[in-house]
Amino acid sequence: MQRRTSIRERNLDKLQKEDFFTRCINEYSRPIILEVSRETCSPTKVEEFSADEKRMYLPLHYICTGKGKVTYRGQTCEVSAGDFFLVPPAEYIRYEADAQDPFSYYWVVIAGVAAHQMLNEIGLNKDNVIIKCGKTDDKIMRAFSNLLEYSLEYPKDEYGTLGYFYLLYSAMKTWICHSTERLSASRLHILEIIRFVGRTYMNPKITVDDLCKNLNLSASYVNRIMKKEFGMSPKQYFTFIRIKNACELIAQTDYPFIEIARLTGYTESRYFSREFKKLTELTPSEYRLQYKRLPDAEMYLREKRMNRYLYMKSEGK
Repeated sequence: MQRRTSIRERNLDKLQKEDFFTRCINEYSRPIILEVSRETCSPTKVEEFSADEKRMYLPLHYICTGKGKVTYRGQTCEVSAGDFFLVPPAEYIRYEADAQDPFSYYWVVIAGVAAHQMLNEIGLNKDNVIIKCGKTDDKIMRAFSNLLEYSLEYPKDEYGTLGYFYLLYSAMKTWICHSTERLSASRLHILEIIRFVGRTYMNPKITVDDLCKNLNLSASYVNRIMKKEFGMSPKQYFTFIRIKNACELIAQTDYPFIEIARLTGYTESRYFSREFKKLTELTPSEYRLQYKRLPDAEMYLREKRMNRYLYMKSEGK
């Protein structure tokens, strides 16, 4: 693993103290740059952040090469070169490198009210932690490189480092606006649907009607674009996401099946078991026996195969 990093230890230490934490969030009118780094990840790279209420700093990542996946609010999304992903405050999030083509990325850790506002302006916040741009941008790569080089050479010059961060932010804002403008209206609606389902699939009372009303879209339109994008109806997609996340909980935890059913939006464990077997062709007990505590690399490959299988079953193939 190759890593270059500049850590402002005194600032990170201060963030652990409540007096600085409160002042940082409530008073700072400019972003605080806490850390700048670049890392080339190994195939087994996994990072997890807990839902720590006192963690209010914001690690922002920009993928330079390779790919990986980010799991947030029950939704797992693949990310690749050119994409941004944010570690939001006070939320659980997990990200990991692809076993075959592990990502490398720059990251910058920022804090303060201004930092939250700036990221929100470009569409990064608690409700949207990933921005997919499709490819890397030379200006952003240079801006990250310059920011890292300056912070390494002049670690005590906070204002100089801040200046380079503003140049980076300007390049990010321009590129993100350019990239998102190229998406069609239906593609943007698909992304909104994915985010809505990822936030709500745990609630058994949520229906397709709720999805349509929340996004102000007609049921026929949602059904049409879902069929075109995924080959399945909105109801089938809800089931797919619920069973996909149930698979992860069964393999990675010791939770009883009745609790896993509750966490994935099912009120009755028998109905959950029937839906689970319908898609996986295994009972929850059989799935746990087969997949529990496999080595990370093998678990990743099996999850990938199972996700593909679930997807095809949901499509009725």
